[in-house]
Amino acid sequence: PPRSTLFPYTTLFRSVDEGQRIHPVALSALRNALQNIGAGYMLVLALRNVSLDASNVTEGPRIIEDIANRSEDTGLPRLFGNNYASLGPFDTQQEADECIRKRLTGRDIQFAPSVISDIGRVTGRFPKTMMDLANEVYTLAQMATPTIQTADEGLMTQAFVSVYRNLVDEATEFVAPYTNTKKMVVRVALEHEGSFTPLQVARKILKGAATLNEDAFADDPVSIALDQLVASKYCLKKGTEYQWAGPLRTHSLRLSLI
Repeated sequence: PPRSTLFPYTTLFRSVDEGQRIHPVALSALRNALQNIGAGYMLVLALRNVSLDASNVTEGPRIIEDIANRSEDTGLPRLFGNNYASLGPFDTQQEADECIRKRLTGRDIQFAPSVISDIGRVTGRFPKTMMDLANEVYTLAQMATPTIQTADEGLMTQAFVSVYRNLVDEATEFVAPYTNTKKMVVRVALEHEGSFTPLQVARKILKGAATLNEDAFADDPVSIALDQLVASKYCLKKGTEYQWAGPLRTHSLRLSLI
């Protein structure tokens, strides 16, 4: 079957012509139709009275923002982004979740709540990356026999591996020589969303033993395992604290330890 039109690929726009006349539904339909345009093409919609002054440069994003507000579609500006509009990640998990939920409205296939939240979490809430992964989840559900009505975590994992197989294979190869103890260290470290220290990881492993201190863990297996993650660019280190380097590689590492 053809790929789903639910989550179209991002197409870059530089500006918008006659934007005030575009009904939100028509703009959404245009966006869906554009998914079949090759990656080498770029649609350019010119502003009326185009010039290079700042007012015209910023008018396109303003029009898109206005249409998005009227259609209550928080993901629209980013799907129709350009160099002057915000293309960064969604500010909140709620905003990212709503972007997915809106595109599932009225569809035969739905996603479990955990799948919706995980799509934003494992992609760092970047809209284009979210759309790629969500589209694969939807497509796999369509292709299943019989068709899956509600995509679950198993299908989400299958979709992630399908889209990011190279990252998962890389992570699997990385942890292959790890002992069970070292794998346990990484699993516990992966429970931290923000920055963390070896001591925090060790306390979780030993269920919060009060006798632990920083000096005792200066050269322990926890620090060694974390430093190896830094060397392989899975982690960043600043002072005594560690932080995961990127959501896609981090989730690939998580899957390699299942």
